[in-house]
Amino acid sequence: MDDELEENATTLIFKLSKKLTQKDFLEVLNLYWQPPENQTPAYDFVHLPWKKLAVVNFTSPEACQSCLRVMRALVGSHDVWIVDLQQAKHQGLNENIAAFCSRATPVSFPKPLVFESGREITWEQAVQTFLASAPLPHGEADRADRTAETASCSSSSKDVSFPLALPEPTPPLERTQADFLQLISEDLRKCVHVEAGMVIFRL
Repeated sequence: MDDELEENATTLIFKLSKKLTQKDFLEVLNLYWQPPENQTPAYDFVHLPWKKLAVVNFTSPEACQSCLRVMRALVGSHDVWIVDLQQAKHQGLNENIAAFCSRATPVSFPKPLVFESGREITWEQAVQTFLASAPLPHGEADRADRTAETASCSSSSKDVSFPLALPEPTPPLERTQADFLQLISEDLRKCVHVEAGMVIFRL
């Protein structure tokens, strides 16, 4: 185990010397680091909150430790653009998703890249799948709930449709005297007759 990492650490933060997009950073990471055997897919969360700062959560502590060793040895090398890396504050996929939600607005961009079994999924899917069990930073649960609700609504709003016009009202049924007589008790039938759609009792 690396002395600089806690035993179960899975998330690293990378300081960069060049402004990169999330896709560009992944190309650099995949080019210079190969995950250990049986450790693929190796990461499930990649986010650049700023263009010179990257956060990566790995799928195992072993993959995290391997990446730290390899990339630390390449710090300062040409075209690597990584000047430092260390253990991140938030650890694990769920906690990183929750941390982003607690700070983000509904239009925050770019949203993190999230992978499930090596396949990239949408941010809305990630929130719905992982946020429910994520440990939220203290005092920020309400804001994360609002972000999750917004993500869920935004992903489904295109399926909502409304009627173009209200349906025509159903005309009232015209009942005969025989119809009304069937609705009242037998002992009252002799005291009732129907006139102009009205039931009249003769007392």
